[in-house]
Amino acid sequence: FFKGRWTMKKNLLSTAALVSIISLFFFATSQVQISRITSDLNGTYIETSSGDSVTTLGSIQSLQDRDNIITAKFPDFEPLNKQIKFTSEGMFRQELEPANVHLSFIWLGADVVTDVNNSESISSNKRIAGYKVYQENFGEFEKIPVYEDISETEPVKKKYVSKEVTSADYELGLKRHLIEIGPEMYSYRYHEPDVMEYEGVFYGAALGYTYRGWVPDSPNEPLLKDRYLMRTEFRFAYGQADYDGSLSNGTPYNISDVDFDVFETRLMLGLDQLDKNWLASLYTGFGYRYSTDDTSFDPYGYKRESNYMYIPVVYQLDGKFKNNWAWGGKIEVDFLAWGLQKSHLSDVGSIDIENDQERGYGLRSSLRFRNQTEAGFMTIEPFIRYWNIEDSEVKYGFYEPNNNTVEFGLQLLWRF
Repeated sequence: FFKGRWTMKKNLLSTAALVSIISLFFFATSQVQISRITSDLNGTYIETSSGDSVTTLGSIQSLQDRDNIITAKFPDFEPLNKQIKFTSEGMFRQELEPANVHLSFIWLGADVVTDVNNSESISSNKRIAGYKVYQENFGEFEKIPVYEDISETEPVKKKYVSKEVTSADYELGLKRHLIEIGPEMYSYRYHEPDVMEYEGVFYGAALGYTYRGWVPDSPNEPLLKDRYLMRTEFRFAYGQADYDGSLSNGTPYNISDVDFDVFETRLMLGLDQLDKNWLASLYTGFGYRYSTDDTSFDPYGYKRESNYMYIPVVYQLDGKFKNNWAWGGKIEVDFLAWGLQKSHLSDVGSIDIENDQERGYGLRSSLRFRNQTEAGFMTIEPFIRYWNIEDSEVKYGFYEPNNNTVEFGLQLLWRF
């Protein structure tokens, strides 16, 4: 049989490529008979200018030995019209979009069925485009291969990309279920203007999961129109920072190696916008950040707990892979919905204080460099995170002053 590919483009602002594989069986004499037409998308309507039609999976009885126009249609897609030219030399071939995809037909010289594999590589620059068949004796046939050049611009499919991976998976690294996990390291600075500051280095780990229901699990399924996503993230970090401030009487005071713990989780929903080179994602949801610092080992120190509930709004851009590398980026604005600062002043002989924090915001930005390997994708992501929280409410004469936090570091994420 013969293999070819059709390409249909969706009439939307974001373009999705639809590639169908058509397999045909030919018989000789005065006409070419097609015993079966198949398509990656069941329900594709095929019609010829000679009056034959079929909805795949199905069959067309005959295609006359003359030029024909074949029309392929699929719901919500622009119809594809291609002309098939017949020649008496034994082979006729039609270029399809994109230009490096071919649909080839072989005219058989005997009443037999034979096969063509137009993706079989013969050498580094040649491959079999089809076969001519000759009958030597009754019931005995000889196949003679017909070769064609492989275009230097034609993409070479990576050996490690399985048959179940779609072109969208390969070019943009898309999957229906995507897991990211890996370590991170960043410098930390917490600053209360004219009061105190912390500086240190933190180490942690990040875990993320993204679900895209519109990405098919196999090439036998089309990309869906409703391109929504769901994402959840978890992050934990630990580090030590040095305190530089003063006592309540104004005396300068320093504490070294203060322990910090940070935990953060987020749940978000959003939409994807896809074209041939980029995937743009916009999503939002809820986030929770919890951190502690403990100076209770010092005579003048005490433990503090910080809680932020916030609404993140994220815009992310990921590019297509070229030479196994792709780049992208992310920007984010976080709106503080609720904050609570708990100071364990009982550690220094007083009472514990809880101050509500009602106003504040966060900003985040990162670059993403992805490398494609046989086992998955490695992402190198330098980032910066920033928080600015205004004065808290006053309680029992105490309040949490205006403060800002800056985290600048690097994540190494394994994506699979």
